[in-house]
Amino acid sequence: MSTTHLEEHRNTKCKVNKKDKIELRRRTAYSLMGAGFNGKNGLKQSVKARLWSTFVVPRMLYALEVLPYSQADLKALEAFQLKTLKQVQHLADRTSNVAALSLLGILPNRAQLCKNTLNLYYSIIQTPGTV
Repeated sequence: MSTTHLEEHRNTKCKVNKKDKIELRRRTAYSLMGAGFNGKNGLKQSVKARLWSTFVVPRMLYALEVLPYSQADLKALEAFQLKTLKQVQHLADRTSNVAALSLLGILPNRAQLCKNTLNLYYSIIQTPGTV
């Protein structure tokens, strides 16, 4: 049995569906292309980084801080992120992954996921009447 809530497909095993998450992220990134996200004469790098961090990353990492995920899931999500960021910046595929992330100042998915998990934990601890 599976259900959909806020575009998050959930099954009875609560496993992460990385294929759906990558497809959702791809659609979000493509929707930004009309705004100059991909063109050489488009937006500045800082604006591209802000768009990526504001729109694409939250949609892909939504609910991962509470769902069980594997290292293979994270690897697939990071591979997609690096490939897309290199395309957006017009970098060669053989460019180092650190350069692709640091030129835009974007955190790797693992770091962003840890940050989200800590923020969730901190908000639970700080809320009166919980735990």
